[in-house]
Amino acid sequence: MSATAIIERLQIESNTPEWFAARLGKFTASNAYMLMQNGRSKDHVFSEKALTYIMQNVAEIISDVPPMEVSAPALSWGRSFENEARQLMGFPVEVGYCYALEDYAFGTPDGETKTHIVEIKCPYNSVGHLQNLLLASPLELLQQRPEYYWQMQMNMHLAGKQAAWFVSYDPRMKANSRMKMMEVPINHAHVGDLAERLELANSMKQEYLIRIAAACARAKI
Repeated sequence: MSATAIIERLQIESNTPEWFAARLGKFTASNAYMLMQNGRSKDHVFSEKALTYIMQNVAEIISDVPPMEVSAPALSWGRSFENEARQLMGFPVEVGYCYALEDYAFGTPDGETKTHIVEIKCPYNSVGHLQNLLLASPLELLQQRPEYYWQMQMNMHLAGKQAAWFVSYDPRMKANSRMKMMEVPINHAHVGDLAERLELANSMKQEYLIRIAAACARAKI
């Protein structure tokens, strides 16, 4: 995510065919945390999980098919209450835009204000919401919910915002414990680290595509 990188703002509704097509084969903010996982030795920058994620992006490009969604009930639950959470935040929040970084990264914040992005989590299991209630700082968010932290850092950069609202919402809870809001500032050092990982992952993806194309040509597939 260098200074010369082109970030495109897209007016596409999330979870539509157009949205799936726009993010096909790209590293997404929701999965950015995988690329931040180190390998077991100095010779391996990425963890096995990260390498699998890179190969997943290769598969999307070759097949032209988006990855299958898992845990459908949990996803459906979260999406059904996002708008309710936005309305309860106490100030106007627009539904987030989509952002594409060049041809290899993609992010979709759940909401935006003039100064912040908004990431809303509605845990299917109430235990997850209770654990979110106990988070006291962005550092604890990084340590205990790295997937949320790195998602917000990437989306803040893509949207050009300097801060984010992390929101956890569970309508089953009593009123005083139904919603948590935490402000998370952008961490430019972490964004820089993520940028390096994204660029390296993209280089590996391109190399895999070349190698696979050559292998198929040799085999006359």
